[in-house]
Amino acid sequence: MTNAKLEIQISDEFNASFEAYLKETARNVIQEVMNNPIERKAYLNKSEACSFIGISRASLEKLIHKGLPIVMIESRVLISKEEIRNFLKEIQQ
Repeated sequence: MTNAKLEIQISDEFNASFEAYLKETARNVIQEVMNNPIERKAYLNKSEACSFIGISRASLEKLIHKGLPIVMIESRVLISKEEIRNFLKEIQQ
């Protein structure tokens, strides 16, 4: 087995343009994540959890009743995004 190499020559103008495009795309993605509070949080309230999963409040309550782990802090209910993902994988099988 031989290692083949393919060399492509691109102009400095194209290289600069492509680099600028990649930087702008990265900035846009970072900005989008920073503007979406659900993406920044490890734990969500019930309303955020519903948005995260794409389900109704009643459906979320059913998942909690089936065993979706929650964290109670005083009267506040929080749900880990990681626990949501794991629980959905478990019930999917």
